[in-house]
Amino acid sequence: METNSLLEGLKILLQKEIEEFQRFSILEKSLQEAILSRNWRPMTEILRKLRISADTVMKIEENREKVYKKLREVLDSTPEETFYDVCLRFSKEERDLLLDLYRKLRAAVSEVQGLTGCIDVYCTSSLSTLDKLFEQFVPAGKHKSYSRKGTMNKPSQPLLVNHAY
Repeated sequence: METNSLLEGLKILLQKEIEEFQRFSILEKSLQEAILSRNWRPMTEILRKLRISADTVMKIEENREKVYKKLREVLDSTPEETFYDVCLRFSKEERDLLLDLYRKLRAAVSEVQGLTGCIDVYCTSSLSTLDKLFEQFVPAGKHKSYSRKGTMNKPSQPLLVNHAY
C-alpha cells in the first residue's frame, strides 16, 4: 500500500516539475526577447519571476528526490539500479506513465538548458564585441570608468549604465 502512495506521489511531483520547467522556459523566452530587442524595462520583473520559478523547481526537485529515495527503499532496490530498472518493477501502465513523465521532464530540462545557453552565448558575444570596439577606438581607456564627478573609478567598482535616456 505504501508503494502505491509513493508511486502516486512520484507521478504528481514529476508532473509538477515538468509544468514548472515549462513556466521557466516561457520566462526565459521572454528574457531572450527582451535582450534581443534591447527592451530593458521588463527585465527586472522577468528576472524576479525567474528566481521565484527556480526556487520552486528546486523545492519540487528536493521533494521528488525524497519520494524516489523512499520508494527505492520500500522496493529494496540496489544502488546500481537506474530509474528505468525501478520502473520495471511496476505494471506496464504504471511503467509507461512513469517513463513518459521522465522523458517529458528531460525534454523540459533540455529546452531550458538550450535557452540558457543561447542567452549566454549572445550576451558573451555582445560584450566581447563591445570590449573589442572600445579597445580599437579608445585604447588608452580600456577597463577605465569614471564617476559623475570625473574621477576615475577603481576597477573593483561595478559599472552601472543608465539606459533610461
